[in-house]
Amino acid sequence: MKQELQFALESFGNILSETGQIDVDKEKVILPSLEISIGIHHIRMIQAGENFSATVYYSIDSPQLDNVLQDNLTGLGTTVEAAILKANQRFVAGSFSGLVNMANGISFTSFPTCFAGQKRLWQVTKSKESTEGFYNNNFDIWEVIKEKIALRLGNKKGYWVKIDCWKSSGQFDCDFTINDLPDFELFNDVLNYINERNSDELFSYKQFFFIKQSDETFTPYPYTKEQIGVFTEKAIQQFQTYEEEYFDGRIDCLAEVLNDLSLAIEFYYFLPFICSVDRYDYAWHNDAINLIQEGQNIMVYKSQFASYNWIREFLLNGFKTGKFSEDSYDKLVEISPISESVEQLKEQNANFLKSCITVSMEVPSDYKLR
Repeated sequence: MKQELQFALESFGNILSETGQIDVDKEKVILPSLEISIGIHHIRMIQAGENFSATVYYSIDSPQLDNVLQDNLTGLGTTVEAAILKANQRFVAGSFSGLVNMANGISFTSFPTCFAGQKRLWQVTKSKESTEGFYNNNFDIWEVIKEKIALRLGNKKGYWVKIDCWKSSGQFDCDFTINDLPDFELFNDVLNYINERNSDELFSYKQFFFIKQSDETFTPYPYTKEQIGVFTEKAIQQFQTYEEEYFDGRIDCLAEVLNDLSLAIEFYYFLPFICSVDRYDYAWHNDAINLIQEGQNIMVYKSQFASYNWIREFLLNGFKTGKFSEDSYDKLVEISPISESVEQLKEQNANFLKSCITVSMEVPSDYKLR
């Protein structure tokens, strides 16, 4: 597999060298002018008769985004090398093209939003569609999602929307994520739209939209991703210390440890919420959280919280790698109000895909939404 990875990196570098100066090391290709680096960390090879299928997994780091973008493309060929080369070509023509356009300030539309009482300005660029089979260019997915996407933007430097649809038993299925966070409502909107326009000859459809906030309106978040990782470990330690009293005023202890009340409140609610959504992934969870502050109800989407995605990544990876105990995971699920809702739906024999579960956060007047 090392040989395939090395070939993938070299062939990828050769493709990009036609566009300008690049640097290639053992693990990634770097475009210095755009400060973008692309790593290839895994290849899945399948042989079917005399043909090969190569699925290449990419990670893209860009100053335009708050997190590393993950993508994968499949190529087919009569040799291993031909299949890998095809995957690289599809990647460059697909998500990578949109990211480069964003870095170069090329956009096809712009719009304002308001978050945390401040106006935000956004520019949108898109990748080329990556399709298999006949495609008659009759999809305009941005028109379907644009209004709801605007509602989901907070104060991050940039967002990426990934739409990946494939045909199964004559109908399409779909992955819809915002910064790698699944969005159930928009998933349904896109799936219904693409199935209505389904061509018998179209087998897959994939596209990215990149949404960049103007430097004029962006407010830097006070913590780095690495700091949130450290805070996640401290929050788990606090939970293990005070688990019996977790919902009896232990925010003050966590606030002392983190020296930030607003962030402590988010950890307090997000830890059980993230674990229970992960456990009950078959249930329809509202993509927004009901924020209750001074008697007012404000619907805030998970993608709008600057901390949510980072906490989610460190928390779930911590359980996956064994850094955090399974016992803590089970207890966080147990104390989440989602668990109670799921049990009630089971007792009622309710359809989990038609019964939306909404979580609330009750916060004090000095809580700051970021």
